[in-house]
Amino acid sequence: MKNKKWIFLLIILAFAVRLAVFLYFRAHQSIQAWEYDAIARNLVNGYGFKNIYLNTTYYSCTTPLYPFICAIVYKLFGINHDAIIILQIIVSSLICILVFDLGRRIASSKVGLIAGWLYVFHPGLIIYSTLNLHALILDAFLFLSTVWSFVYLREALTLKRSLLTGTIAGLCILTRSTVIVFIPFGFIWLFLCYKKDNPKKVIINIISVLIVTSLLVSGWVIRNFLVHKEFVFMTTTDAEVFWRGNNINATGTSHIPSGGIVIKEDRPLYNKIMTLSELEQRNLFRTEAINFIRKNPGKFIELFFKKLFYFWWFSPESGIYYPKAYLLIYKFLYSIALFFAIIGIYSTLKSSKKTTREHASLILLFLLIISLTQSLFYVEGRHRWAVEPLLLIFTATGYSLVLDKNKERGEKK
Repeated sequence: MKNKKWIFLLIILAFAVRLAVFLYFRAHQSIQAWEYDAIARNLVNGYGFKNIYLNTTYYSCTTPLYPFICAIVYKLFGINHDAIIILQIIVSSLICILVFDLGRRIASSKVGLIAGWLYVFHPGLIIYSTLNLHALILDAFLFLSTVWSFVYLREALTLKRSLLTGTIAGLCILTRSTVIVFIPFGFIWLFLCYKKDNPKKVIINIISVLIVTSLLVSGWVIRNFLVHKEFVFMTTTDAEVFWRGNNINATGTSHIPSGGIVIKEDRPLYNKIMTLSELEQRNLFRTEAINFIRKNPGKFIELFFKKLFYFWWFSPESGIYYPKAYLLIYKFLYSIALFFAIIGIYSTLKSSKKTTREHASLILLFLLIISLTQSLFYVEGRHRWAVEPLLLIFTATGYSLVLDKNKERGEKK
């Protein structure tokens, strides 16, 4: 009962903070709408899932879940950005439940509560839930839900929990397809946790998860095949985002040091791209990126590790759209969070409790795989923000441990 009260208070606080930020900034600036808004409008107006991008019509510009959710909201309430923002604020507030529960399972309710407080005031996630029509908040919610569902399945191998895990994983792929790289490793983690107890039952549950996930994802894959007459997994822009991080002018982000967009640095390629169709653009971006890697393997490796560093720290282009003071404050706060997170990671992996070690290893595995996968493409600050609530669980663990140690010293004195 006490935990439910804390969770309720965290949700209310998160909602109030985000609503206050939204109301304050709404009076001073407009909401930034991305391609999701254009696609949702086209869906509502009967034009289908399409968007004008790079001077051509794209039918698979992005993953489908968030634009379809926006379209449903527009259908119910009219073309209303504020309605989408309120929905994002609600989803962002509900993430408190996942942060608290994962913190409780990995360590204690105290850790869950500290992690929840840290999440409530996370500046990047507040901004993206209140001032941007962007899928980031949905990504974060489903990322955490995916990790939570594997932990939940680990506690009891039941068909009901397998179906839930498969559903969440499928929905997550439909908004952030990089999670598909994690899922096989999640299965391996699950098998290793149970290998001495009931390996056959683990395999049956893994198959159940795979079936549900595949059924959810297959609808979009089939749709793409019918539209393009060839296999397109989630989007046709995957080749472009891969090229952004792997070309002769690549910096590791979408931007060059002056703040310009990297694609506009190669004018001959840019001019050619602007004359091609959706699939032709995808094929050209893919060819250009692969050729760059073949000719410059050393540069590719250098860029990969640079992007991995940017993922967990900051790139030179960080904060180009915000006042420098904002970035300095966030760097300071993130440095403290990272310091305590390292302590938390070490302590959980060394814990005498088997479940703590298992849950910590799963979260670390998720963080590692998402960061490595993203580093194959390009990296911006928001990519870490989608998984940063998981990192804050380790921050809370480390901070709680330091508090307990200081308390022990005080009692001894």
